[in-house]
Amino acid sequence: EGAAAAGERAGELARLMNINFDLRREMFGDAALGAMNVDMVLTPRSVGAAAKFTGSGGAAVVFCPGGAAQVYEMVAACEAKGFTVCPVVLNPPPGTHPQSP
Repeated sequence: EGAAAAGERAGELARLMNINFDLRREMFGDAALGAMNVDMVLTPRSVGAAAKFTGSGGAAVVFCPGGAAQVYEMVAACEAKGFTVCPVVLNPPPGTHPQSP
């Protein structure tokens, strides 16, 4: 699979993540979601990242299709508002995860 196809998939993932949150926000409203939870999603989105709740609120998952520069910008924006950013490694190679035997 080529880089163009991977880029298209990344763009589609970002779009779907944002739609997911937007629909939840439309259905329940900001009052039910909570101002901090809404800000936790909107802050990464302010730098072009995709963001949504991981579940029912209290944590968000963020995808930075723009690469490392966007990650740094997102981390700075989130930390400036007091949010903790925890990197996630998806499908790490065997033996590279800190909890690997």
